[in-house]
Amino acid sequence: MMKKLSLYSALLLVLIITAACEHKELCYDHESHIPRTQYAIKLNFDCQWEYNLEDHIDWKQEWHDKYGIDYDQIRPTEPAAVRVHIYDDTHKAETSRILTKKSSTIHFNDEGIYNILFYNSDTEYIVFSGMESFSNAFASTRGATSRSGIMNQPDMLFGAYFDSLLIEKKPVPDTINVTLKPLVFTYLLRFEAKEGAELIESASGILTGMAAGVNLGTGHTSKEDGNLSYQCSMKGDYGTQALIKSFGIPNYPYPQYTTKGDGDEERKNDLMLEVKLTNGDVETYRFDVTEQLLKQPKGGVIVIEDLVIGEGSQVGSGAFDIGVSGWNNIIEVPLN
Repeated sequence: MMKKLSLYSALLLVLIITAACEHKELCYDHESHIPRTQYAIKLNFDCQWEYNLEDHIDWKQEWHDKYGIDYDQIRPTEPAAVRVHIYDDTHKAETSRILTKKSSTIHFNDEGIYNILFYNSDTEYIVFSGMESFSNAFASTRGATSRSGIMNQPDMLFGAYFDSLLIEKKPVPDTINVTLKPLVFTYLLRFEAKEGAELIESASGILTGMAAGVNLGTGHTSKEDGNLSYQCSMKGDYGTQALIKSFGIPNYPYPQYTTKGDGDEERKNDLMLEVKLTNGDVETYRFDVTEQLLKQPKGGVIVIEDLVIGEGSQVGSGAFDIGVSGWNNIIEVPLN
C-alpha cells in the first residue's frame, strides 16, 4: 500500500512540473487581452513664472522682502484643462481631444510615428492658429492694433510636445509622462523713487518690443513684436510697481523646451511710465530696459531706481493716449 502511494505521489509531482513548464500562447480571444494603440497619459505642470537661463539672474536666490510679495505667490496655478493634438508623421493633424484629469487615456488610429502637442485650453486672451500643422502651431494674444501696436497681456499658457513618438499595439498600455512648461512669463516692474513717492496718485504705462506670440512646437518666440500695457496696482513709500505677463522677448529660443535657435539680434525695449500726481498733474517717463530684458528673456524683475517724481515737465491732465506715438514731452531717464 505504501509503495502504491509513493508511486502515485511521484506521478502527481511529474504532472505538476510538466504543467508548470508548459508554454502558453497569449490569449487574444478576450477583449481585455487584445493589443491596442492605447496609451496612459500622466500630466505634470512646471509652474514657474520666470526661468533662470544660463548666466542670467537667479531671482529665487536674489529675492528681496522689499518687493512686498513672496516669490512663490507669483507662480501660476495648474490649468483646469489640457488639449491634445495628435499629428501623423507628415506633421498633419489627425485628431484632438480635451483632458480634464491629470491621468487619462488616449487612443491612436493605428501603429506608427506620431507627433503630439499638449497645451492648456482654459485661456481667455490666447489666440491659436496654424493648428492643422504641427510645425505651424502658434499662440498669440488678442487686441493688437496696427495703430498703437498694443496687445492684451496673454493669460497663462503651458505647453509640451513629443516629436516622432513610436506608437505600437500593446496588451497593457504604456504610460507617457508629460511635463507642460510655461510659455508665458511674468515680469515684476518696480519703480523706486528717491523723491516724490508720496505724490503718486496712480501709475500706468507700456512695455515695448515684446514678442507677439510663440511657436507651440518649439517654444521659440515670434520675430514680430508688440507693446504691452500695464497698470500699477501696488504702491508705497518706495514708489510703485506692477506685474505684467508676456511671451518674453522676440525671436528667442527656449532651451528647456526644445532645440536652440538664434535670439541675439539687435532689439530695443522701452519701459514707459505715466504718473498721475495727487494734484492732478501728469508726468511721463521713458526708460531703456533693453539690457535688463536681455538678461531676463523669460520673466524676471525690471527695476527703475532713483526716480524723481514731481519735478519733470508735465504732459498735461488730459486723457492718456495709450498708443506709443501719443507719448509727447516724455522725460528721458538714463539708467545706471
